[in-house]
Amino acid sequence: MNGIVPTDEETKAGMAEDLPRITIVTPSYNQAAFLEQTILSVLEQDYPNLQYMVIDGSSTDGSVDIIRRYEHHLDLWVSEPDEGQYHALQKGFAHAKGDLLGWLNSDDVYLPGALLNVGRAYSQHPGSCIAGPVINFDMRSGKETLVPQFGITFENMVKFWELQCSWHQPGFFFPRATYELVGGVDGSLNYLMDLDLICRLLRHCQVEYVREPIARFRLHDSSKTCTAAREMLMEVSTVSQRYWPLLESVDRGRHNRFVAQRLAGLALRSLPRRPAEAVRLMLESIRRSPAALPGGVLRVVKRWLYTAQPSRQP
Repeated sequence: MNGIVPTDEETKAGMAEDLPRITIVTPSYNQAAFLEQTILSVLEQDYPNLQYMVIDGSSTDGSVDIIRRYEHHLDLWVSEPDEGQYHALQKGFAHAKGDLLGWLNSDDVYLPGALLNVGRAYSQHPGSCIAGPVINFDMRSGKETLVPQFGITFENMVKFWELQCSWHQPGFFFPRATYELVGGVDGSLNYLMDLDLICRLLRHCQVEYVREPIARFRLHDSSKTCTAAREMLMEVSTVSQRYWPLLESVDRGRHNRFVAQRLAGLALRSLPRRPAEAVRLMLESIRRSPAALPGGVLRVVKRWLYTAQPSRQP
């Protein structure tokens, strides 16, 4: 057989011609314990058409030393005071040149081959958002849970209480042209900027799915998912209500009952360590939907009575 075997560089160049450019931004602040793993998980994708940026908010925990270690492999990095995650994303995406955008928080990681699978899917469906499963890893218990992505439509996202869709930010990518069209990340939101952005994106493009898991999402004591559950729930509701006028109908009663029941669940989780917080959450849930909560109230009261009893000696 006559012929020339292509070098690795030539093979990558050929692949790059067929794959979209992907821009990944990592917003970071004082996450030195996880940051190196995050950076390596992106660089070790060996994706042939990658733009990668780390936007640090002037960390003081050694994060900058870690970033400097890999600066020759980064397209851009900064470490300067900012206004939070949304600001870091805005700064990073302002420099984006990729056809497809995504962000990976500094305590999460991509799984091997993730970007290649995403790039191939986008090549087959240009102009679409791309979504794939994410593995939640709870550092406190060691438990892993696969979170699928499905049913991601504008109506399903807005009507979150109907539970007709499943989505997870680390496994979601979107076209740069559509991101710019809808105005980018909303800086007025503290927690659900991703939900709001996706709702706006879905007004203009559909979602295509990959089957292979894309990322591992880390749950730990300082992650927002663990420390601000009530605030995140309230912001989900706020974002949803922005888009109610764009739907034909909205069952406000079901929305209120869902939020109330979730608040009751948070109240249960607060016992026995934070009884005052549990009472506050329970009262808020009753105020939002009194008729929906007799069972929730009873569960909280029973739990409180049980934990309040003095321990019995045998």
